[in-house]
Amino acid sequence: MNYWLMQLQKDNKPDNTDIINRLKSGFIGIDLDPCEEVENDSKPLTQWTTDEIAQYKGGTWKGILHAFLEIKVFDIVLIRNGVTPIALVKIVGNYVFSQHDLEQVWYKHRYPITLLDYYSAYQERNVGAHLKMPQLRSILTKAVDYRTQSYQLIDKWYKDYSRHHHDASEHKLIEISISNFKTFYDFKIDGLTQINLIAGKNNVGKTSLLESGYINLVSRDIEHYLTSLIKLKKMRTCYLETHSSRIALSDLRHAKDSNDLTIQSNINTTAFHVENDAIRLEVNGISQTYSRFEIQKRVDNGTVMVDRSNIQFIPSFSINDETLSFLFSKIQMARKKEWLNQSLAEHFDENIVEFDLILGEPKLFLLNRDEGWISLSEFGEGIKRFITLICAIWASQEGACFIDEIEDGIHYLHYNKLWEIVFNTAKEANCQIFASTHSKEMIESYYKEAKRLDQKDISLTTLVRDKENQSKAVTYDFDWLTHEMSQNHEVRGW
Repeated sequence: MNYWLMQLQKDNKPDNTDIINRLKSGFIGIDLDPCEEVENDSKPLTQWTTDEIAQYKGGTWKGILHAFLEIKVFDIVLIRNGVTPIALVKIVGNYVFSQHDLEQVWYKHRYPITLLDYYSAYQERNVGAHLKMPQLRSILTKAVDYRTQSYQLIDKWYKDYSRHHHDASEHKLIEISISNFKTFYDFKIDGLTQINLIAGKNNVGKTSLLESGYINLVSRDIEHYLTSLIKLKKMRTCYLETHSSRIALSDLRHAKDSNDLTIQSNINTTAFHVENDAIRLEVNGISQTYSRFEIQKRVDNGTVMVDRSNIQFIPSFSINDETLSFLFSKIQMARKKEWLNQSLAEHFDENIVEFDLILGEPKLFLLNRDEGWISLSEFGEGIKRFITLICAIWASQEGACFIDEIEDGIHYLHYNKLWEIVFNTAKEANCQIFASTHSKEMIESYYKEAKRLDQKDISLTTLVRDKENQSKAVTYDFDWLTHEMSQNHEVRGW
């Protein structure tokens, strides 16, 4: 999640009432003045070439265009009028380009938003409080440095709002429909909650469900959609030690005689169309066509964007040191390294003082060892799995974390402590969790810890196959799960 500052106006003397009315329309946007070199009203910014952006009105506007395309779902934007704050909004959807003349409502280049708070409401909650920007800023600015007044202002306001409204991100994944993706032909699930456990037999679609949710959430635009497909495909191939690089994305289809693959949720709609010698990708109505050769070249060369979003996917197998380093950097940026160290000392060994990467190698510092720093490879896979999950959840702060076969590498006697850590870390990081399992003991520990910690915003989804061998979902909320567990009913689907 990032913080932004944005000046909204339609002339040189903006009116606060006009700004608020515009925000109520559910969008924020930027207005591009005509430019002879660029027909800016003819296509979305996501289709602009580097040359077109370079031609546009000099350095200031080029910076604004780049910044506008960097905004992500769940980012927080402070809307201001000069140095006066007006409102706090949250980005709830991907970039939208409209061909219609909506100037009276909003501009053609825009993002869907939800209006969180008015400045007047903040002042009412905090009598005498006064927020004022330290200086005039440009039309759109990213608050990067947490030491600046601008960053601290937004952070203070957003956290105050969250405390009073218990804002747990109303735009989390609630329902998802999947058509023609891997094991799913026509599948739908709803009733998803803050913490979601997916259970079922092998090859019933648990991993496919996690992958489809990850793809849908991370696909803020066409490029991220393509990247997510390639990333998951290569991840699975590397795990299976397949040395052939000929990975065809069309293999993701359930029915090879059907050319369409669709994943639709309350957040995004992504589609994948196989055409003769090309593949057409679509995200929220915006599409782009790639030749099969172009996509295959990207797969073969490993041309994948660095995933810096707050949506993470953790596979069932042990991650490499490079991936662990990336996740650990996220926990450092969140300034939650001490949270990790305390969890390790409390749940594993009180002699553990610190986890860190020393010259790129994961190590633990122990009080009862003469050498101090010990390579993580000398410990079992269990502690590495715990470290991975804690770092991944913090890397998914204000977002979502997908964990395949969560019990992998962890002894069943440690399942309770695993769920205690997951529940507490996810709550602190405001992270939505999706995890899969086929273990009865894992389900029992999940329920017991949720009950003990009074964590009721949970669900258990069991995947089963019907008479036509199609995957179907049965979702238990906390109350239904409590009834089934108290009656000793089988909830795994077999």
